[in-house]
Amino acid sequence: MVEKVSNQIGHVRVTNYGSIFDVQDKGAEATNLAFTSQRIRAHTDNPYRDPFPGVQLLHCLQSAAEGGATLFIDGFRVAEELRKQDAEAFRLLATTKHPFEYRDPDEGVLLRATSPVIQLGQGDAVERITFNNRSAAALPASFPHFKEYYKAWAAFDALANSEDFSVKLLMRPGDLAIWLNGRVMHGRESYQPGGPRHIQGAYLDQDEINSTVLSALAEGVDLDAFDVHRRRADVCMEALRSLPKIFGCIRYSSSTDLSCNSSRISPFQDVVLACLMHPAFSHPDAPKMWAAAAEAQGVQPPHFAEPGSAMVTMGFSSDVVDCAELLEKVLCLEKLSGPEQAKVMGMPQAETLLPYADAGYGNTAAAPLESFQNLLHEHFRRQSS
Repeated sequence: MVEKVSNQIGHVRVTNYGSIFDVQDKGAEATNLAFTSQRIRAHTDNPYRDPFPGVQLLHCLQSAAEGGATLFIDGFRVAEELRKQDAEAFRLLATTKHPFEYRDPDEGVLLRATSPVIQLGQGDAVERITFNNRSAAALPASFPHFKEYYKAWAAFDALANSEDFSVKLLMRPGDLAIWLNGRVMHGRESYQPGGPRHIQGAYLDQDEINSTVLSALAEGVDLDAFDVHRRRADVCMEALRSLPKIFGCIRYSSSTDLSCNSSRISPFQDVVLACLMHPAFSHPDAPKMWAAAAEAQGVQPPHFAEPGSAMVTMGFSSDVVDCAELLEKVLCLEKLSGPEQAKVMGMPQAETLLPYADAGYGNTAAAPLESFQNLLHEHFRRQSS
């Protein structure tokens, strides 16, 4: 299937791994960490190729009985976080061309390429991520800033492998993931050695997909049906519509009131979205509601390890997630003890959210729920731009 899908949207990039490759635990015969059951840290594939394959696909044929989840990490967001936390570390990773290498003497393969971890474009915008611990070769002995550079490398690695920037997907048979290899890093949780997990993968050049999309647009094809951001917004709308049916409570049946009030007093869209969505994630029965909403739209429901994780899975920004979680505490402030109230109000932005909580529910005529759909769609679109 992965080869068929690849050739429908472009042409499979044939490498030394073949046109498609099988990711399975080969035990003692493994020549690559991917062919074991061990954990794999966040990385981009094939950094030792020039040009590198811009698009990667993975298709699940069989999942592990336990563990083996695939992790996806937005490398651009990681880079921007590093730029914010440590500008010098960011500069070193953006200005140092790092050597990468792959060698397989048995197959007569030796591949080498150099690239900065963070490649910048016009206006110093992040344009590409190239990061792979296992394929990183040694910097030349003449390099003057070893300690500072590898400290920066370690900082990037720590951010890339933190839960704050990763989405976990436990792929089931039939699932197929496709992503930009120059932006999205991926990794894997460990699983039981010798387990049955079987993934097939393939590579494409990004210009192949660009050509397919541009050709379709030139022929007048309506691409809205393929807009994943709109589908996410549709799932959210489906979930919000079902709130009164699921919860039968004035607080949840009036879920748009707070967002309407906040939109009148706040210029910040993240606050409005947090006000709109927090009831749909905070209720104990929310997983059932989201499962039904996702099924109605034909997509995978969010993972509810905790309410915040579900919002991350849906694609909301960390700012919206944090704001929604804090808003829930502020709304329940009067029910908390004195010390608990002091703790909540000591959190950043708690005082900022008080006006929205004071605006409450039902204080103004609620706008139609559909009026928020474009806001949701635009938010999801921004997260991947």
